[in-house]
Amino acid sequence: MDSKKINELLKFIFSKQFLKHLGIAIGVIVFLAMIALLSLRFYTHHGESIEVPNLKGMKLDKAMEVLNDMDLTYEVVDSVYMPQLPPGTIVEQTPAANEKIKRYRDVYLIINSYAKPMISLPDVRDLSYRNAKATLESQGLKVIGVEYVPSEYKDLVQDVKCGGKIIAPGTKIRRETGVILVVGGNVGVGKEVPTPSFHGLKYDAAIKQANSDSLSIRSAQFDVAPKSKADSALFFVYKQDPIKGTPIKIGSSINIWLTKDKSLLSEPEEEYATKQDSVKKPQTQNKKDIEEFFK
Repeated sequence: MDSKKINELLKFIFSKQFLKHLGIAIGVIVFLAMIALLSLRFYTHHGESIEVPNLKGMKLDKAMEVLNDMDLTYEVVDSVYMPQLPPGTIVEQTPAANEKIKRYRDVYLIINSYAKPMISLPDVRDLSYRNAKATLESQGLKVIGVEYVPSEYKDLVQDVKCGGKIIAPGTKIRRETGVILVVGGNVGVGKEVPTPSFHGLKYDAAIKQANSDSLSIRSAQFDVAPKSKADSALFFVYKQDPIKGTPIKIGSSINIWLTKDKSLLSEPEEEYATKQDSVKKPQTQNKKDIEEFFK
């Protein structure tokens, strides 16, 4: 750039028109910056703070009213189950009570659940009554009764009932639900009955059949391991021990074998054959022997 052009540029920069427009631009920028700062202070409520109220132990609807009156909002982030507290009671809050926060901020709440949580029924079969009761109660269930059934194993739990029906281990059940323990006793033990047939029955049906005859399923062997609980329901009993008709004492146990192979079900079921002693006929005595007998 030659000296002539430099002189023209300097002359323009220091001209009244350019300085006037530059001053206006700087003024606009300063004005906009001041507006932005004031808006930010207003939006963030700079310098303003209020104390967080103590909401613990308060019902959620009441806490909503308190927070609304203080220009605070809330968010329920979790729930727990505490049976000693009414449903919907606030058990924890963040920020804590008496902490300083700005208006229109969220207070995060943890409340007591409105619904009792579901739990999986633990397997208490073959445990003593005392141990089974302690296990169930530790999971939040209530043992409300005992049903004694004939069994060769006295005081061992055989099943758990709810609503009059046997429920399998792993079944989802609400906490605080009342259950009845089916416990082995000496009632009727010693009396013999014919072993019922379990041929073709599904596993659950076999358990019910055994219970109806005061027996129990001790062992269930699957020819192929089930992929899931739903898959196990597709298996049928194809073999049992003792076999059908075998005299068995009340309270005894049955072993069963299960399969999904229907060809095994087509085979004739093995049955117990009662062996009757043959009637012995008296030997024929000759006339001489009889005469000597009566002498």
